[in-house]
Amino acid sequence: MGIFEMVFYLAIAGIIGETAVKLVRGHPAKEKEIKRLRERVEDLDQKLDHTMTELMDTRAMLDDEMTMRSELAERVDFAERLLASGQPPDRPLHESGGR
Repeated sequence: MGIFEMVFYLAIAGIIGETAVKLVRGHPAKEKEIKRLRERVEDLDQKLDHTMTELMDTRAMLDDEMTMRSELAERVDFAERLLASGQPPDRPLHESGGR
């Protein structure tokens, strides 16, 4: 391949590349597509924010439920200890002395 052929192919490649860039940049449908995609990204961002808020609310509710479950487990443990001690439930543990 001679130098003239290389220069010719390089010139053709440059022309094709420049034409492609002009087509992509200047195509009106491309601008509309970019605008539509930006709007879609904004919509998805808003939905993500909403979902994150719901997730945080659900997490807070779950934490409250876990706290209530823990308190309930403590009460059940206390009731089991009370029943295992043989004392009636209407009389506290510290009043086991004689009357």
